[in-house]
Amino acid sequence: MALTVSVPELVAVSKNPMLAIRPHWSRVRLGDVGEVVNGFAFKSAQFSRGEGMPLIRIRDVGSDGSETSYIGEYEDRYLVHKGDLLVGMDGDFNCARWRAAPGLLNQRVCKVTIDPLVYQPRLLDYVLPAYLRAINEATSSVTVKHLSSRSIEDIPLPLPPMDEQRRIVAEFEKQFSRLDEALSNLQRVRHGLMAFRRASLQTTFDATADRTAKRLEEVCEVISGFAFKSEDFVGSGVSVVKIANVGYGEFTSKDQEYLPVEFKTRYQAFRIQPGDVLLALTRPVTGNTLKVCAYPAGAPAALLNQRVALLRAATPGDSRYLLALMHSPQFKRQVLGSVSQTLQPNLSPVDLRRFNVSWPPVGERERIVDEVDRRLSIVREVEAEVDANLKRAQALRQAVLQVAFGCKPQA
Repeated sequence: MALTVSVPELVAVSKNPMLAIRPHWSRVRLGDVGEVVNGFAFKSAQFSRGEGMPLIRIRDVGSDGSETSYIGEYEDRYLVHKGDLLVGMDGDFNCARWRAAPGLLNQRVCKVTIDPLVYQPRLLDYVLPAYLRAINEATSSVTVKHLSSRSIEDIPLPLPPMDEQRRIVAEFEKQFSRLDEALSNLQRVRHGLMAFRRASLQTTFDATADRTAKRLEEVCEVISGFAFKSEDFVGSGVSVVKIANVGYGEFTSKDQEYLPVEFKTRYQAFRIQPGDVLLALTRPVTGNTLKVCAYPAGAPAALLNQRVALLRAATPGDSRYLLALMHSPQFKRQVLGSVSQTLQPNLSPVDLRRFNVSWPPVGERERIVDEVDRRLSIVREVEAEVDANLKRAQALRQAVLQVAFGCKPQA
């Protein structure tokens, strides 16, 4: 759904200091000093992977490129160049400068161009996110939130005098360059932790891989979910586990959906038990991270939806070993080698069942799980400290921004 109040009204009553202006500033409607170009509904029949022009979709806003290309004809007005400001018009209304090679503006993404003689483009970069967040928070939603180009055009931007705009931008960039350096250092630590995690898992399972290899289907049940119909879903009842619930190492109950209680008996074969390992079958890997987790202890009864696989070991200890094993580089290489090379990479349950896995005697499996837990607990402690420092850095960024705008909002 879309915004139900005007953007100027929303700003006028907001208590957010990021939407404020100083007494000697005025405001200007974004659409009066800039242009908003909506993306085009390019035909999916002419999408490709690699051939043609990169096609910029909502998920690409803020990324370093697009996995999707377009091989058809297009108008120049839909061209996006490096440095253009893009806004995603569904979901969280993210905005970012395009950082990759020229591409095409797909539907539900818009391009915002500001007149630099009136408004500093870099100032817009710092100002616009707060207004988009405010619109997002005020937008009612049943499924997906929608942002209109009219709402973007109606944003009453703060308008300091041009000399002051330049001073504000210069101060922001001086302060943020220091923060960015700190953030970069923290990210290097995070990447080092990821490398340590991978190396730990690699060495742990390498030692037993050759002499204890078995097919996955020999050591656990592998069950793929049922294709429940959209009209089956109800407001409450038995939980259904979908791809959205399978996180990268953790189960998430966000946006939980439900099926009628009687389905729990009718679809008994698809019931999920605490400790079951869940694996996404669509886009199962992002970077080096597998989308796999355990169904948590104490979680309510649930049914398995399509495009998710359930792996059930004979004992809780084996489930822990299985989960650790699936995070290993050896297992992820098999996943990457088996997913379909399409716009929507899928892993077949048939291929999954045939994966080779290291399965040593029970005592050695227990030792491996204990060793993995010991090493990864160290990683988790350091990661928690890194995350805390990243949050502090983000809070400092907000504090710097609020110093510039920190006064009561004015219409």
